[in-house]
Amino acid sequence: LDHKVKTLEAFSTDEKNVVFLTSSKTEYLAIEKVESPQSLIEVDIAMKNLLNRAEKYSYPHYYQIGAMIPAENLLNKRYINAQYAFIPLEANLVKGRIHKKPKGLYARLYHGGPYSSIGESYERLIEEIYRKGYEISGYSYEYCIFDSLTSTESEDYITEILIAVK
Repeated sequence: LDHKVKTLEAFSTDEKNVVFLTSSKTEYLAIEKVESPQSLIEVDIAMKNLLNRAEKYSYPHYYQIGAMIPAENLLNKRYINAQYAFIPLEANLVKGRIHKKPKGLYARLYHGGPYSSIGESYERLIEEIYRKGYEISGYSYEYCIFDSLTSTESEDYITEILIAVK
């Protein structure tokens, strides 16, 4: 709950703004590869497989889901082609497919509305990254804040987008 409260507080403060922030700790993510063609159906299948594994092995995780999009896809405007589905872990106590989200500088923007329009938010975020003199240096991490499990209308969906920059 603490994790969710902090996320919602950040959203209420920075809802419409691009923010550059420094992550001072490594975050551990349990991941599942998204099969080709990396469409939303394949992301959903990967997420279900990951959640089943998390339940089977009692992963210490936050009840949050997300997707990782590689820089190459971002640069080619393939904003919904995720390479991995993920769940953030409370601790690095899991063996297996783990990704260490590195410490460092990230650009953040919250996308509100249906996932089908997330490309508009990516365009705005990437434009601001370049305008500030940065470049994309790693994955985009999408964290589902409100989705179909918490909202009945897709207009109410909220996705936190973080892109590693240098």
